[in-house]
Amino acid sequence: MAIGEYVSVCSQRDVEIAELDQAGKRGGDEEKALPSPAQAAAASALAFSVGALLPLLAAGFIVGYNLRVAVVVVVATLALAAFGCVGAVLGRAPVARSCARVVVGGLAAMAVTFGFMRLFRASGV
Repeated sequence: MAIGEYVSVCSQRDVEIAELDQAGKRGGDEEKALPSPAQAAAASALAFSVGALLPLLAAGFIVGYNLRVAVVVVVATLALAAFGCVGAVLGRAPVARSCARVVVGGLAAMAVTFGFMRLFRASGV
C-alpha cells in the first residue's frame, strides 16, 4: 500500500513540476507546496496497519467461521467509514462523498480478496 502511494504521489509530483517548469515558476513557494511522496507513503503505511489491526483484533476471539467473517466485514466497514470521514475533514473535502468512496472501495477490495480465497480454496480465516 505504501509503495503504491509513494509511486502515485511521485507521478503526481512529476506532472506538477513539469507544469511549474512550463510556467517558469520552478524553485519558488509553489514547489515547496507540492506533496511529499515519503510523507504520503508513511501515512498510507500507518493507516493500513492501524486499519488492519481493528478487524483482526475483533475477529481474533471468535471461533465460528460465519460469525468471524461477519464481524470482520462490520468492523472493517466501520473503520473504513471512520478513516474516510477523518481524511475528508483533514483534506477539507466533501465528507459524505469521500467517506462513501473509501467504504465502497474497501468493500470491493474485501469482496475480491474473499472471492479469490474461495476460488483457490484458501483457508485460515
